[in-house]
Amino acid sequence: MTSRQLGELCKVVLRDVYGELAETVVGCFLDHGRLTASQIAKYTKLPPSTVHRALVALIQNRFIQYWTDDSPQGPKPQTFYYSVDWNNVYAVLWTGQMMTLVESMFPGMDNAAEVVKNMLVYGHMKAGDYIDAYPDQENRISIEKTVTSLMQRRVLVPVFDFEFNPEQDIYENLLKESLTKLRTSSQSETAKMTAATQEANQRKETLFSPRNDVKAGLIPAETNQIQKASRGTGILEQKMTVDREAILAVNLEKYLLFARNKYLVKVVERRVGKISARVYDAALQCYENRIHRCKDVQDIDKSYISARDVAMRLSVDVSLADTFVSPSTKRSANGGGGNPTKKRRGDGGVAINAMNGDDDDDDDDDDEDDYIQDHHANNGSMNGSSGHSLDDVTKHLQLLADSPTEFVVKGPGNKGWYVPYEKVMEKVRQLAYDEYISEKFGKTAARIIRVVRDKGKVDEKLLTKIALLQSDEMRSHTAQLQEAGCLELQEIPKTNDRTPARSLFLWFHRTNRAYSRLLQDVYNTMKNLYLRLLYERSSHSLVLSKIEREDVKGNEQEFLSEAEKKELNSFRMKEEKIIVQISRLDELVRVFRDY
Repeated sequence: MTSRQLGELCKVVLRDVYGELAETVVGCFLDHGRLTASQIAKYTKLPPSTVHRALVALIQNRFIQYWTDDSPQGPKPQTFYYSVDWNNVYAVLWTGQMMTLVESMFPGMDNAAEVVKNMLVYGHMKAGDYIDAYPDQENRISIEKTVTSLMQRRVLVPVFDFEFNPEQDIYENLLKESLTKLRTSSQSETAKMTAATQEANQRKETLFSPRNDVKAGLIPAETNQIQKASRGTGILEQKMTVDREAILAVNLEKYLLFARNKYLVKVVERRVGKISARVYDAALQCYENRIHRCKDVQDIDKSYISARDVAMRLSVDVSLADTFVSPSTKRSANGGGGNPTKKRRGDGGVAINAMNGDDDDDDDDDDEDDYIQDHHANNGSMNGSSGHSLDDVTKHLQLLADSPTEFVVKGPGNKGWYVPYEKVMEKVRQLAYDEYISEKFGKTAARIIRVVRDKGKVDEKLLTKIALLQSDEMRSHTAQLQEAGCLELQEIPKTNDRTPARSLFLWFHRTNRAYSRLLQDVYNTMKNLYLRLLYERSSHSLVLSKIEREDVKGNEQEFLSEAEKKELNSFRMKEEKIIVQISRLDELVRVFRDY
C-alpha cells in the first residue's frame, strides 16, 4: 500500500493527463487497496462496462497490474484482482525529461524523441505494428533504424508477461509451490522454510533474467554485415535489427540510470570542478551496459574500469592539459609570505589560492577543500583513440577518489577503478538532506543535523558544546527539527521512578524515517503546485482554447488582441515557474526514493 500523499499526487496527475475516469478508478484503489472489477464498479458507482474499458487502458499503460490464482476452481470462473503500480503512475511526470534526454543522447535522429513519446502515450505496442503505421517506405526504414538504436541503448525494451503481475504475488506463488514440494519431507519447519525461500528466490531470478539480456528484442540483420562494436572496443559483432514481433515499451529503469548519472555529474561539478565532472561522466558511461537498474547490487569484481576506458569515452573537446597547478606556481603566487591564504576549488579540481576575505562559513566547503592536493602536470602516455593523456585522466580519477564523498575507489593492485554507487548515493543523500534542512530551517539547523549524524546519539550539553550554540538557541532548533521528524529523542532513566531530573535525553537522527518524512512533504507540495497549475489553466481557459485552434496556431500575433497577448504572457510566466518548482521537487524524490 502506498502513502496517502503519493496517491493523492498521482490522482491529480492522472486527472490532468488521462481524465476524470482514470482518476476515479485509481482513486478507488487508494481508498480500498486491491480490488476486483465488480468491487471497483460497486465503490465508484460506474457501469461494469465502463470499468472494464478503463482497466484495459490503464493496464495498457502499465498503471495497473493484475493477479489471479491458477488453482483449479471447478466451473467457477477465475477471479482477477487489480492493484496500482504507483511508481509507473508517478513516472508520467518524467515524460518531458525523458524526451529531452533522448534528444541529447541521439542528436542525429530527429524522430527518436517522437518514438519515445508515442511509446509513452500508448504504454506498449508491437514493434512491427508501430513501424508499419508509417505509410512511406522511406519513413518505415528510418523508424526501424531509430527503434533499433533505442533498443541497443536500452531506452526501449521488450515487455514480458510477468511485468503485468505484482512482483510480491509472483514470489509468494513460487514460495507456495516450493513449500508444497517439501510437504512430505522429514525436515523441520524452519529448514523447510529456508529451503523453500532459497528455491523461490532462484526461480524468481531465473524468471526475471530475460529482461537483463542486452540483446532481448533484437535479431541479426538480413544483410549479415559485420561491424565493430561501438566505442572502439575492437570486438566484431553481427549487425542487429529490431524483432518486429517484439512488444516494446519505454525502459523507465534505464531513464533513472541516465538521470542518476547526470545528477552525480552535477554534484561533482559543484564540489570538485567542471573538468573533473566531465571525466566522471566518462567513467559513469563505462557502466551503461553493466547495470540495468539503480537498485541492482553491485558486483565489485565486474565493476572495475581502467583509465583507458575512461579516456576513450571522454569527449575530444575536453582539454585536460594544465588542469593542475604545480607547487612552483603556488609558491610564486603566494610570494613566500604575506597575508594568510586559504586553498579553494577551481574548475577541474585545480587548487587555487584565495584571500580569506572570499571565504564563507560553510562546513562542507571546508571539508571539501581539505582533500584537494596539487599534482605535477606532465604529458604522460597518450590514448590513441581520444588523444587524452592517461596520466591526466588518472590524476582526475585520483582527485575524485580523494574527495570526502569518494566518487570513485581505486582497486587493489592494477585492477583499476570502480564507482561505489551505493556509498556515493548514501553520502549524496546526506548532502541533499543537509541542503534541504538549511533551506527550510537555516544553516544552524543543518549544522546540528551534521553533528548528531556524526556522533550517533548525543545529549543536549555535548551537542551545545560541539555546535557552539547557547542552550536556548539549541532547544529552539531541536524542537523544530523534532517536530519535522529530522531528530528523535531517546529517554534513558537512571532510576525506576523515571524522574526527568534523573534521566538522560539523547538526540539521534534516524535516516530512513527522516527521508520518508521528507518524501511525504515533497509529495504534498508537488500536489499543491500541480493543483495550482490546473487552476491557472482553468482561469485562462478562453485564451488557451483560442490558441489551440488550427487557424490561430503559429499566427498568435495576428489573431490575438493586446489584452489576450498580455494574459497569455502572464500565464506562461506562471506556468514556467510552477513547472520548474515541480521539476526540482521531482529531482528530490528521485534522489531519496529511486537512485
